[in-house]
Amino acid sequence: MLLLFTSIAASAATDESDAGEVRNEGWQIEQRQQWFVRSRGLLDQADAAQLRAAAAQEQKRQRALVDARHAALGEVWQEAGPSSMSMIDWIMGRVSGRVNAITPRPGNDDILYLGSAAGGVWKTTNAGVSWTPIFDQVGTLPIGAISIDASAPDTLWVGTGDKNSSCGGYFGQGVYLSEDAGATWQARNGSGINSMPLSIVNAVAIQPTDSNVILVGGSGTCNGSGGLSGAGIYRSTDKGLSWTRVRNNNVEDIVFVPGSATVYAALIGLGVQKSTDGGATWVDANSGVTVSGMSRMRLAMAPSNSNILYLLTGSNSSSRIYRTDNGGGNWTQKNASACEGQCWYNQAIAVHPTNADTVLLGTIRIARSTNAGANFTYLVGTWGSGQKVHQDTHVVRYSQLDPNRLWIGSDGGIWRSDDSAATFRNMNANINITQFYDIAVHPEDANIIFGGAQDNSSSGRRTSLLWNLTYASGDGFMNAFDQNDPAIVFQTSYPSGQLPSIVRSVVGGSPGSFQSMPRAGLAASGNFDWVTPLATAGSQLFVASDVLYRTSTTGSSWTSISGNLGSSVVVITPQTLGTLTPTYVGTSSGKIWSSADAGIPAPVFSDVTGNYPGGRVSDVAMDRVDPQRVFITRAGFGAARLYRSTSGGTNWLAVGAGLPNVPANAVAI
Repeated sequence: MLLLFTSIAASAATDESDAGEVRNEGWQIEQRQQWFVRSRGLLDQADAAQLRAAAAQEQKRQRALVDARHAALGEVWQEAGPSSMSMIDWIMGRVSGRVNAITPRPGNDDILYLGSAAGGVWKTTNAGVSWTPIFDQVGTLPIGAISIDASAPDTLWVGTGDKNSSCGGYFGQGVYLSEDAGATWQARNGSGINSMPLSIVNAVAIQPTDSNVILVGGSGTCNGSGGLSGAGIYRSTDKGLSWTRVRNNNVEDIVFVPGSATVYAALIGLGVQKSTDGGATWVDANSGVTVSGMSRMRLAMAPSNSNILYLLTGSNSSSRIYRTDNGGGNWTQKNASACEGQCWYNQAIAVHPTNADTVLLGTIRIARSTNAGANFTYLVGTWGSGQKVHQDTHVVRYSQLDPNRLWIGSDGGIWRSDDSAATFRNMNANINITQFYDIAVHPEDANIIFGGAQDNSSSGRRTSLLWNLTYASGDGFMNAFDQNDPAIVFQTSYPSGQLPSIVRSVVGGSPGSFQSMPRAGLAASGNFDWVTPLATAGSQLFVASDVLYRTSTTGSSWTSISGNLGSSVVVITPQTLGTLTPTYVGTSSGKIWSSADAGIPAPVFSDVTGNYPGGRVSDVAMDRVDPQRVFITRAGFGAARLYRSTSGGTNWLAVGAGLPNVPANAVAI
């Protein structure tokens, strides 16, 4: 059986330094996004989002044809978690994954909708005691916005696409409408010249006086240069059946004045715009605002006075907070340094429901001002076991029913406070939205799994859906078992000083048992891939930059076993076959190398790229009986995504008729 995985959809605790460069969490997030772009082939195809959307629809069609047959044969998927992940003794409690949207049902805070960066929409009817996924069958899981029609609270609009990552994130497929509280969904993206083409939707706003008028804003879709195009505000007057673009720049927040057709939006490069006719026409409302140089603009209206609005702007180097008291007639700068860091990644702002001078701010941590943004007090401590709420904040929200209640959404999930942030209640319960880079399965017990995730470190499970933190590291990457002694477990995290960071447990990977591996023998070439390739064969451990290294799984130093392979290695696939260790290596530049035995003191690696057409090699799978039979996947568009050789490489045959034209991530035999 051959399994192929494709990318239809497609932060650290401490600072590190390298040659004087401070490699803090902001640097790590940038590297994460660049790696995502490279690994998904996003620089190679101008219409990547459209191809993914078509592939998702075709996948749904094919699944409808075969799901019943698979179920009859007992071939069914079961959840393995994490649902969610325990942080052991960290007081923040469980963590899940990045949250982009939190939307309570009008009039009932116990009913809440959550939108995740890559895990769909979740709903609770008991204030977060338990959650239900309600978007899984739609065909796209990254969520940027959730809005509820106040006049018909069973009517939900969802904007898809990961709003915090630009081209280095997950693409969505426009907007979806539910009129039965999330039980069923229908795409509302128009068609032809009247379509709404956004694959990263940041905001959906419903006109209070006419719920047929919908405004959608977003950052566009990824083009062939790795940038975004087609950003803007799109307007529909027929509840999403047709659309017209009314503004051209990226927008994150669109805010209607309650009970009116007056609406505000903050657009990158344009600043605050105002419309009094439901978004049909717009005028500048920027007096006093510095617009240039800002990569983020968040907008919030005071519920107690719709003439009072706050604007939070940010870039790599600066951040500001402005306030208007006259509906955008003029703005006053209240704070010139409002962002704690990563201002281009985590920014959120909300105004207290009854006190327009009280402002809640989310950057890395959450903070509050009681003097209209002039000064802020952080509400949680810095990163560590004593932090009340996971950092890297993407959404802050006040209840409109209880002025002491607020919600926080971050890279670790969702929290609520009912006492004005004196204490926080963890609401992650059974939310399964962890963003994994990699997992490894115990060679003798399929219930035992370890994984590394975005900003939620490394974790593992044995029988429970609740995974446990194993090693705190910010992002966790690859994982591996000693095939002869599975009590020896490896996990990787952020590279440090141009060298990989690898930790090892010799007691089965229990929480707190991992220790850093020595790095003696590794050369600081700077060519280790962001997600360091790691693999085991028997009791041998392999890692690579543009050179392949080997040690024993209990070793204390590394040996280089190849020459320069031309570019960063992406994947290492060794296996034990009798006394031999046949091994294949795939690189970022599209080169493929192999050795008949990588376990001998001086193995020979041969270039077996042959007639492979090029493109980043995302995975290699070798037949367990015949190492000459091998499959590779390609991280790119256009050419085939799956190739097979029956002669150990050099001669490759494109296989997999019917596979979608999207990058392939992984293959297994």
